[in-house]
Amino acid sequence: MGRMHLVELEFGDRMDEAAEKEAYSGLARYAVRIDTQSKDMQSPSRAWILAGFEAGTEPYDTFSYSYSAAYTELALRPHQREI
Repeated sequence: MGRMHLVELEFGDRMDEAAEKEAYSGLARYAVRIDTQSKDMQSPSRAWILAGFEAGTEPYDTFSYSYSAAYTELALRPHQREI
């Protein structure tokens, strides 16, 4: 089982595409908050979570894009506490 099933576990078969995308985006924002608290310059949460998705799939792309966007937003607003 190479794919991560956090969203499916939470929503089961009542999941819709919009809610699924928002769940992956929320996971990405949360990962950014964790990674920016780390003193390490790498992003361990991003790499760990992406390893659970198959490259080129919608979940992989959504998480990757959302992570990058949230990280960029945080960098542009250094005084912002919450994403």
